[in-house]
Amino acid sequence: MITHAATLDVSTNLLRMVTYVISRARRGPGRLPRTRAASARAHALLVIRYLRDAPPLWRLARDTGVSTSTAYRYLHEGLAALAKQAPTLTEAVQQVIDEDDVSVLCLDGTLIPTDRVDVRKPDGRHLFYSGKHKTFGVNVQVIATTDGDPVWTSPSSAGSVHDTRAAREHVMDELAPFISRHTRTDGSHRLTVLADKGYTGLDVGVLTPTKRRKGVHPHVDEQTRNALLVGTRAVAERANAALVMRWHALRRVTLAPDAVGVIAAAALVLTRFEKAHGQG
Repeated sequence: MITHAATLDVSTNLLRMVTYVISRARRGPGRLPRTRAASARAHALLVIRYLRDAPPLWRLARDTGVSTSTAYRYLHEGLAALAKQAPTLTEAVQQVIDEDDVSVLCLDGTLIPTDRVDVRKPDGRHLFYSGKHKTFGVNVQVIATTDGDPVWTSPSSAGSVHDTRAAREHVMDELAPFISRHTRTDGSHRLTVLADKGYTGLDVGVLTPTKRRKGVHPHVDEQTRNALLVGTRAVAERANAALVMRWHALRRVTLAPDAVGVIAAAALVLTRFEKAHGQG
């Protein structure tokens, strides 16, 4: 057997933060004090390694010195503890408005690939198969600043769910009242959300490019408006890529589809921590 040294490109501050979160979760209400198979630090390292590099669970179990079943339990415990640190949609939006003086946010959906999930709709089609992306996966909605920094991720929806429906289910129920409450006396919105054409007609306060009508040449005003919206959103679209490229677990999830939203929220917490501390 050949052994070799390895490094993980995250800061010790990040490891300390995750260790603290997991340590508190271990002592949470209803949990009996008992000896654990691994320390809170080892537990945190297992979770970070999974999010960062997505190695096989048997390897994480071996390196942590626990059984594979214990590694699965530790992973889900740690992801859930981190996901609880993610802000709600209202908290996230209020924070960027107050602290970063942001008045424009961007909404976009991303498909997180998964293993084949044989769950079917009443018409016989696969629930988790995305016809748009030609693969099985889970739909996650992401709110980001125009600088491309993700600020919130939604719970997961099946891959066959359209972005508009996913946004109505997980985003607009909370975001629309927020926008209404922050409407100025002149009718303008303190917060504007930009989205692509797939979200056309979503709700008040969500701006999308004007769709081109068949046989009708768009007016120069429409072309200018579309160019401005697309140009403003262009940088924000890297938010999805930033999460997936930094945290390899989101490139393809082999856990149950219900875990994808939790993994995305955990990755968001780590991303926001690294940004706040000038790391990553």
